[in-house]
Amino acid sequence: MRYLKMVLTTTLLTVGLAHSEEPLQLRYQDGFGPMTLTITQNIEVKQPIASREMSFDVTLATDLKAASASLVIESAKASYSAHGMVQRLSTRHLTGSTIPLAILEDGRQLREIEPADTPVIDMGPPVSGGFSVAGMLIGVLPHLPDQPISVGTSWSTERSVRSLEGWAWGVGKLKSRHRVTSIDSRHGRTIVTVETEAEGMLQSRDGDRAYSGELKRSLHWTFDATGGRVLSMSMEQETDGLSTLPQGEFVVRQRTEVELAPAA
Repeated sequence: MRYLKMVLTTTLLTVGLAHSEEPLQLRYQDGFGPMTLTITQNIEVKQPIASREMSFDVTLATDLKAASASLVIESAKASYSAHGMVQRLSTRHLTGSTIPLAILEDGRQLREIEPADTPVIDMGPPVSGGFSVAGMLIGVLPHLPDQPISVGTSWSTERSVRSLEGWAWGVGKLKSRHRVTSIDSRHGRTIVTVETEAEGMLQSRDGDRAYSGELKRSLHWTFDATGGRVLSMSMEQETDGLSTLPQGEFVVRQRTEVELAPAA
């Protein structure tokens, strides 16, 4: 069975109030040290037949007064494997590039800004368009609540989603339900744990290869509210869709697993 794996060492943003006795307000605000993000995808068309592997070292910085952030790609590498052959994808042009981001909703959300010259990875045929590192990262970061939270607090969010499903792009709206399951004190720090369930329907963009499918996603994530840090995040995503390829129309099933943890 073949897999797609993506590894990012990254500086992320988030902040909350320091005392567990009080409701906590979570906001994207201050940067901190490196994290490692690993994404594993299993792509199946009747059977697992292909994989991609990508890794990036990145840093993330913010300018709160300007409501902006920037993602710097320090290094990158990527490859594509199919039918026993491995092809190295070009990533040299990404090294050292800076990608602008916006901070929205009073610090609740980060969003990618897409200028015409944003660097992307050319995934090769039959994939149309390139793979955005910033878009992938922003797509998995939680959308924070607009109210203070305590144990049992829940909130709902809706956001746009863009996902590479096999060899086609699927886009749609992701509806998520988040629930705070615990707030603990560990070594003098307040740790918030959240469970998220999300789902959406994916369609192809105008002009892209035809695709339609269903997406389901589960996340488990933790915040250090005292230091304002994302401690960890794990995501499982399953999609089941119909994709038009040069050989015809095929059912493409894909399982994606994401793990975000402090860098070793």
